[in-house]
Amino acid sequence: MATKREITKKYAREYAKASKKTRGRLLDELVASTGWSRANARRQVPGAGKRRGPQRSVKRVPRPRTYGYDTLKLLISVWMLAGQPWGKYLAATMGIWLPKLIVHGELDEARLNDHTREQLLTVSTATIDRLVKPTRDTMTLTGISGTRPGPLLRNSITVRKAGHEHEQVPGFVEIDLVLHCGASLQGEFAPTLTVIDVHTGCYQYQRQVVCVSGRGSCG
Repeated sequence: MATKREITKKYAREYAKASKKTRGRLLDELVASTGWSRANARRQVPGAGKRRGPQRSVKRVPRPRTYGYDTLKLLISVWMLAGQPWGKYLAATMGIWLPKLIVHGELDEARLNDHTREQLLTVSTATIDRLVKPTRDTMTLTGISGTRPGPLLRNSITVRKAGHEHEQVPGFVEIDLVLHCGASLQGEFAPTLTVIDVHTGCYQYQRQVVCVSGRGSCG
């Protein structure tokens, strides 16, 4: 194909300046050289005259960063202390959060100056989401279960299937235990035990703080 393009490009220079009769002869020669049909040769010639040769790649100079490292660290600190909101909400409330955090000494004073304050107050929604994304990605929690499967549960508890009717008398309950432990079972956290009566819809819950260390626990 590269050879055919070179031949077509050579004929294209003459084809553009030739008369109608000469163009017919050039097309015949091109068909004999390339094996194309006459219609295809006629389509290829005009385009070959406009093709450019391989161009040298231009090294793209990266645009300098608008927000420096100090601004980035301050933005992440404000984002964490504000409850890790999305950029849309943090940008709208930055004027409220930033002065209060500065007054109470929650931010790194070595990084605070007029330039970083101005950048934090004018940073856009999309830029906030882009800058805090690496930090947010490292904080993704995975589900942790404190319950271990055992044959006693499988043999004693009837599995309810889709379509089964609920009991029509009070006393049958559904129980759920949730551990508010974050990403680790170590340390102190509050589990919530929720009990719901299937028939009446009444529910109650109980919380207590427990200290878990290894496999043992104390409440």
